[in-house]
Amino acid sequence: MSILNESLAHKIGEIKSSGTPADQAGTARREGHSYVVGDKSAELRHITIPQMFSETVSRYGPRDALVLPKLGKTLSYYDLDREVDTLASGLLALGLEKGDRLGIWAPNRFEWLLTQFATARIGVILVSINPAYRLAELKYALNKVGCNALILAEEFKTSKYLQMLRNLAPVLDTCPKGCLNSAELPHLKIAVAMTDSPGNGVYSFTVVQTLGGPAQQLRLDAITSSLNPDDPIEKRTSTVGRIHPNLEVKIIDTNGNIVAVGAQGELCTRGYSVMHGYWDEPEKTAESIDPNGWMHTGDLAVLDDEGYCSIVGRLKDMIIRGGENIYPSEVEAFLSLHPGVKEVQVFGIPHDKLGEEVCAWFVPADGTTLTAQDIEQHCTGKIAHYKIPKHIRFVDDFPMTVTGKVQKFIMRNWMVENG
Repeated sequence: MSILNESLAHKIGEIKSSGTPADQAGTARREGHSYVVGDKSAELRHITIPQMFSETVSRYGPRDALVLPKLGKTLSYYDLDREVDTLASGLLALGLEKGDRLGIWAPNRFEWLLTQFATARIGVILVSINPAYRLAELKYALNKVGCNALILAEEFKTSKYLQMLRNLAPVLDTCPKGCLNSAELPHLKIAVAMTDSPGNGVYSFTVVQTLGGPAQQLRLDAITSSLNPDDPIEKRTSTVGRIHPNLEVKIIDTNGNIVAVGAQGELCTRGYSVMHGYWDEPEKTAESIDPNGWMHTGDLAVLDDEGYCSIVGRLKDMIIRGGENIYPSEVEAFLSLHPGVKEVQVFGIPHDKLGEEVCAWFVPADGTTLTAQDIEQHCTGKIAHYKIPKHIRFVDDFPMTVTGKVQKFIMRNWMVENG
């Protein structure tokens, strides 16, 4: 940490004692720099989720906690408390204990929510597995952290989760429930599917909910809100909000110095929300969390003068052309103003002399014929010359993941190979 940064952190830490007022949300800022400290007027509580949930149920028990329109269900905190405890008891009946790892492989759904809270209640570590994963990725994730249980959806869109698990561990077709012994998945013993007819070797989620004994005393926190009720609606919808209490956030440049308010840089955070590290990967942990405890997120962000944070891109997506930093999201926003553009993605491709050149892929608006000359005319004199795309391609759609994320690396590879 530089002398400037140490000095700034020290001064901000003294705000309470010096009498310097914080803003309405209790966020302390100083000297026009992109560094904020969360409200410390209330001491950070050292408390578990079950303890906090017990307090919440006592205070808000009959109020609506969860609304599930597709299922036609509305759960109060009392209801949710009972549902979570029922599942947690079932997981205990399966033999899961504190410290065990349980994977969940499913899109967002009610069972996901119950599993998240139920595992926390009994101290089981929940391992979230990307719904877009396929066999090799599932195998790696389960084996990497030693999951001995897996809860999964039967299917979602084109992903047949249960069938993929059976392909990876064919012994499921012949083994008793809870007794999986697979060479491919040596740690995994228990499989639970979110369907009433999971087939041999796999528990039904609803059956697991009936396996447990008496309700435990500890409860889980169901819903917490990260928004300040007094935040203006435009800030709620256009930013990721303001800093939580007892946390620190700073925006830094490529040299590690804190940038001015309104300037772009990498978002770093420090405090209780930062993970201990990547599972069994100390080198990767050291790449993300520095010796001072700051987690470098890789997100490009901006802090405004009220402490609201906007994510504007990813550091790895930034294009460096001839020493100039180019942010794809900025260029995409400008190109989207052309009436003939439906969608656009901007990325860099290698260049021998400049390092990188700007490339843009466009999906034209319906019924529109768009040309490279149209794009050039739209840009000339309106944005810096080095931001104007040198390479342009028109497509019907972009390569996407199952979860709807654009895969720029595929586009970049295609341009490198095809020019």
